[in-house]
Amino acid sequence: MDSSPIPITVLLIDEYKEDRATLLRCFEEHGAGRFRVYEVSSGETALAWFRAVRPDCVVAELKFTDVIGMDLLSQLYAEMDGKPVLVFVWTRLIHTMLRKGASMLGVQGYFEKVKESERRMVEAILAAFGRTR
Repeated sequence: MDSSPIPITVLLIDEYKEDRATLLRCFEEHGAGRFRVYEVSSGETALAWFRAVRPDCVVAELKFTDVIGMDLLSQLYAEMDGKPVLVFVWTRLIHTMLRKGASMLGVQGYFEKVKESERRMVEAILAAFGRTR
């Protein structure tokens, strides 16, 4: 019988291909086998993917060319329909009001895209799900 834990399903919403690749590498390095990650490259398609995947966790950038990031977060929370989904922000946008607004919505963690922030975020996700190394 396989006793390995069920992977955490993550919906990664980020327009920046390089940033998605960086984060995917980090998920693999620091959470080998603990994550199943689905990538979405636009805010516009994020809700459809959210409905289809029904993730345990969302990691979202707030800077998009097609939607307003905070509006997307609000829509995601409205879609949760009582299911507890942890949301983490990993963004290029550094603004106190965005951080405060995200926190008020219920965002679990807000990380600015700086060196090593992807590792700290993956560790925070693992800790939130009780799966530390």
